[in-house]
Amino acid sequence: MGEGSCLICGLVYFIPILDIITMLTIRGKIREQKGIQGSTINDCLTIICCHFCALVQEAQEVHGFPRAMAIDRQ
Repeated sequence: MGEGSCLICGLVYFIPILDIITMLTIRGKIREQKGIQGSTINDCLTIICCHFCALVQEAQEVHGFPRAMAIDRQ
């Protein structure tokens, strides 16, 4: 069970604070890999205020789907 273990990630989502920390880490990695500007504060606000929007943005960036709004590109 390595870093990308699906079981571990699934279990983490049931513990609220670990869920936020995990999503912050994932969003940070996506922003770094894709060269997207942004901040941890913006990521945190996005995750807390609209959890599902954050998941959709991450999926769009990772899978290259056309998007109406991407992760904070200001």
